[in-house]
Amino acid sequence: MSSYPARRSLWLLSLAVSQVFFSLTSAQFPWAKPISRSGWTVQADSAQPGNEAAKAIDGNSSTFWHSAYSPTIAPLPHYFQVDMKKSYVINGISYQPRQDGSSNGNIGQHSVTVGNDGTTWSSPVQYGTFLNDKTTKSTFFSNITARYVRITAQTEAQGANNPWSSIADLNILSPDMNLNAATFIPPPTSMGRWESTLVLPIVPVAGTLSPEGHLIFVSPPV
Repeated sequence: MSSYPARRSLWLLSLAVSQVFFSLTSAQFPWAKPISRSGWTVQADSAQPGNEAAKAIDGNSSTFWHSAYSPTIAPLPHYFQVDMKKSYVINGISYQPRQDGSSNGNIGQHSVTVGNDGTTWSSPVQYGTFLNDKTTKSTFFSNITARYVRITAQTEAQGANNPWSSIADLNILSPDMNLNAATFIPPPTSMGRWESTLVLPIVPVAGTLSPEGHLIFVSPPV
C-alpha cells in the first residue's frame, strides 16, 4: 500500500503548525500583507458619537470605533464591516484593541465572514475568542476572494455582562495584492483544504481536511 496519502497528511499538518505558530507573534508575515485602505468605507451596527466606525481604519491607534453606549446601550452582537471597493484575494485579518487606559469593548467571541455584494455572507472563515489584552491579533484562513469583510462580536472579552465592542485598527490581509481576484482559482480540494480558523482564548487552532476526509485541528506547542 502506498504511503503517499499519509505523507501528504503530514505535510498538511506541518503547514498548519507553521501557520498557526507565526500568528502568535508580532512579526511581519511574508504570506500575508495589509491591503491599502485608501478609499475604503466601513459600516457598523452602531457607533458612539466621537467613536465613529471610520476611526477603526484611520491608521491612528489612539482613535477607535466603539458601539453605542449613551444615551442608549446598543446590545450585542455587534458587527463591523469593510468595503474594500473591489475584490481581492485575502487570507487573514489583524485586529488591534483600543490602546487607551480602558478595556471596554475588547472583542471576545467573534466570527469573520466575507462577501462580494455586502448583502450575502459566507460561512465563517474564522471564529473563536480573543484574549482581553491590548496586543494586535493576527489570524489567517485559506485564500478566498472577497470585496467585503465583516467581523461580528458575540461577547466582550472582559465578561459576559459587558455589551459593547470596539476596534482601534482593523486590517485585511492578502497573500499578494496584485493577484487578480476575478481569475483566482483555489488549490484543488483533492489535495486537502483549510477549514475555518478557530481562535481559542490561549492559542489559535487551525483545521485542515485531509484528502481522506479527516478533520485535523492543530495548535502550536505551549
